[in-house]
Amino acid sequence: MPLRISKNIMPSYTYRQVMETDYQLLWEGAQKYVKHLAQVQAQIIDVLPKYKSLLPNEFVELKGEKAQTNLLNYIRLCSIYTFADKAFHTLDKFCRDLVDSKGKHDQEGIDDLIQKIVALSNTLLDDIITDDVTGFLRLCAKWQELREKSIISDWIVFKLENANWSFGDIVGTINSYGLFYEGLWRDATKSQDPKAVSIGTLLDSDEMIRIY
Repeated sequence: MPLRISKNIMPSYTYRQVMETDYQLLWEGAQKYVKHLAQVQAQIIDVLPKYKSLLPNEFVELKGEKAQTNLLNYIRLCSIYTFADKAFHTLDKFCRDLVDSKGKHDQEGIDDLIQKIVALSNTLLDDIITDDVTGFLRLCAKWQELREKSIISDWIVFKLENANWSFGDIVGTINSYGLFYEGLWRDATKSQDPKAVSIGTLLDSDEMIRIY
């Protein structure tokens, strides 16, 4: 049942309480997606060292087709892991924004955010993890779809001391120069593989919102 507000009373609720009560099915879908993201990250952590070991040790080796495929597959897995983190934080923000829009009686904002939460929660990734043939292209297609819906425009894949590579940077570089590009190879090989799942809990705070 929706939260009922008596006249002359403006009670406060946590963001989680509003989502659980007024958007029950949406909230359940969002929580299910968070579990999916955590499972995706755990799966990638298990296989990433193997893929990292297949990267060429010298840049000149990257001229070979097999070496380029190995680099692309490593990039794909790192991109999926970091996308999962970005997706979690984006979903958390969408839920907060939805509750804020409800508090302001902003029906247009409510409708827009519900659509975005549903679309993001349906962006599944597990089958792309095991696709060493078309997985990168399929990830690019999902990214393009999310960009067009103004859900996720980009995210950081490799974060190093002196350089960051976003997924958009990587795609642009590959489109312009191919995989035989020293900067991308060097920074990919220098990157640190993740050791733990970074996905947290949605709306994990006691922050209150007043419903007017």
